[in-house]
Amino acid sequence: MSLETSRALVARLLEAGAGLDPGAGLDPGAVATLARALDEAGMPWPAAACRRLQMALTGRAGAALGEALTELHARASASPSVDALGHADVSAPLPPLRLVSLGARIEKDGSAMRARVFLASSSEVLVFEERWPARADGPQDPSQHQVWRGLPLGALASGQLVAEGARREPGRRVRLLRASTSVTPQSGAWDTLPVSTARVRDLAMPTPRWLGHPAGSFAAVPVTSVRGLGFARGSQTLHAEVLDADGDALAIALPHRAETPGAVDVLARALRERPRWIAGPLEARAGRPTLIPTAVVTDRVHAIDLDTAPRAELPLVTPAARPQVPAIERAVDALDAMALEGLARAEPSAALRPLVDALEEAGLSRCAAALAQVSAPDAWVTASTRLRLALHLA
Repeated sequence: MSLETSRALVARLLEAGAGLDPGAGLDPGAVATLARALDEAGMPWPAAACRRLQMALTGRAGAALGEALTELHARASASPSVDALGHADVSAPLPPLRLVSLGARIEKDGSAMRARVFLASSSEVLVFEERWPARADGPQDPSQHQVWRGLPLGALASGQLVAEGARREPGRRVRLLRASTSVTPQSGAWDTLPVSTARVRDLAMPTPRWLGHPAGSFAAVPVTSVRGLGFARGSQTLHAEVLDADGDALAIALPHRAETPGAVDVLARALRERPRWIAGPLEARAGRPTLIPTAVVTDRVHAIDLDTAPRAELPLVTPAARPQVPAIERAVDALDAMALEGLARAEPSAALRPLVDALEEAGLSRCAAALAQVSAPDAWVTASTRLRLALHLA
């Protein structure tokens, strides 16, 4: 019943839009109620999508709203043979264990800052999350934020932990107990970690987060050399390739972000210092896996979002053209705007015609046909799913 309710809720929200007019007939608490029902039914992944949907509705964030609606519908409609619900991803206590940090990702989340610290156990990568108010009178350097008294975030993101009484939560999240967790420096010996792979060719193409595991794909890869290090001015992104012992290359990309203004400089310095290992989430770009670094091991562990480095002088590079991406991105933006406004008020046909034509010109005829048919919630979901998959692979 919760899955049917999920699909029905997506349809009602698409009709009404994020404004949720009083006459829309939708209880403002319906999303939170559904999230609780999904959790109680042992479906933590669509429940998490519901909570992201609630945040997008509260903030009237079009892009987040469109992705959350697409994810919730996709998970609720998936074949029983596909693990889209997270039945096995349950909350459970963990035995005493050693965790090795693989860096952190720092993000602005509304009026708060959020850190996701990636911790490798003997079997998987867990995520420890920390949030704190983004106050003007607080520490401006996130590495100095106190996770708890005497433990700065920077030390946690580059160290190793011995944890007792920890608890694994759905989405590979981990809760740590302050009284029984100790943190010490690490050497960066990552050979035996579960996410370590000796060869780039063994990396699988990552699944979109909204279709696969909510925690996404993560990898640690040994590095023998680096080539093509440079900065793309248009996208404000550092690009490089790291080579393994077989000479196979893995693409590296790190965009400049306001939350972590020095991260590009830290990564550039680490890649020039004979790196031994590099770790981070994997994304699909231009039809190949691309790693977004969180940590690099040289003679020490560099936590990319939290370390400091002098300003790096990088040659300008022009990434390989992805000619289909602009047409897809404009179409996705249009769908997100329609979700925000509500299909009942939107007039899709005229506004979408140039976008449909652009998709046709880019050789994406199926995406174009799906976009041209958007007028009702089911058609919106079909077009959104197809376009987001195309963007993932473009």
